[in-house]
Amino acid sequence: VQFSTTGVSFTGNPLNLDCPSKDVTVTNSGNSDLLITDISASPLFSETDTCPRAPTGLAPGANCVVSVKFHPVVVGPGEGAITITSNAPGSPHYISATGNGTPACELLAPVRVVTVLRGTEAQDFAISDAKPSCSPVELTLTCSVENPAACLLTPSVIVPSGASTLKVSNLKQVLADALPVEVTSTSEFRQAKERVTVRFADFAMTKSPAEATVARGGVATYALAVRPVNGLSGNVTFTCTGAPRGARCAVEPGSITLDGTSVEQLKVTVTTSQGAALLPLDLPTDGTPRIVLLLGLLGLLIVAAVSHRRRSPVRRPALQRLALAAAMLLMLLWASCGGGGVLSLSGGGTPVGRYALTVTGTYASSTGSTPGTLANSTTLSLKVN
Repeated sequence: VQFSTTGVSFTGNPLNLDCPSKDVTVTNSGNSDLLITDISASPLFSETDTCPRAPTGLAPGANCVVSVKFHPVVVGPGEGAITITSNAPGSPHYISATGNGTPACELLAPVRVVTVLRGTEAQDFAISDAKPSCSPVELTLTCSVENPAACLLTPSVIVPSGASTLKVSNLKQVLADALPVEVTSTSEFRQAKERVTVRFADFAMTKSPAEATVARGGVATYALAVRPVNGLSGNVTFTCTGAPRGARCAVEPGSITLDGTSVEQLKVTVTTSQGAALLPLDLPTDGTPRIVLLLGLLGLLIVAAVSHRRRSPVRRPALQRLALAAAMLLMLLWASCGGGGVLSLSGGGTPVGRYALTVTGTYASSTGSTPGTLANSTTLSLKVN
């Protein structure tokens, strides 16, 4: 019996994965059939072969192939042998086998975590196969990410030790504070995974109370806590809108500087006004059109005028002046309504009702790790009695 080599060597193979096989050719160099009874491999190695087993023999001059694989379970060198038992002189014969176990196959991302400003649409990551590669063939790359985000690898097939670009998109629709993305490389010899993460820099606002009640002419106060998310640092300015007529809303302080970790406290005050009363009357208009109330008042004035004419000899010009005065009074009442939920017969005060105020914080930065602009809002409810 003759062998094409007396030993096989595997210079490096990732843990728990089979290396591409090494082939050894077995030839019958004698004048009669070679009867092989057994071929076996020591631990860490395995074999498959095309050699016949006794009683079938390998004819003189014929050959068969033994394919050897290395399967390391620890990092470092390993030794073993392939044993061939036959009727040839000197049996059993040995083919030595050595190998070196290396760390598991890796996909590499030089930057695994990237922080972007909330509202960013897409982010790229560099992805590459380890060097030297533990794959002798091309690698197919795939990625997975939770909806509504999407991911794409370009190219999706790379050569050993090759590189690709991972694009994660539709980030504007992501509500979570962080988004993990998994990349997998696959070939017939191996599989490796890498995980990258997109974090969203943002700020959150917490209000207390959600609704405040104040008498007309009083002051309502809210506490507002601003917390940076994922290390957001920079200046945030605040505005308050939606205050009713005769009221003023203010945020103190008007701007803050976030340091990425600390919670900042603000105060929102709404100052209302009482105004000077023209008539001691508030007419609720919830569910009742104002024109109905106004027409009702006009009807009462006309009835009073006609009744007065019947009781006393008032001339027509005096009646016209009375009607004109009534119309002017109605116009004044209409103007005093001011769009609130109450037909208020008061001069310039804050109308009674419930109002929604909006506090908006705007982040703006042209430098640092998260340049750009970002605006968040919260709604405060104000009830004026």
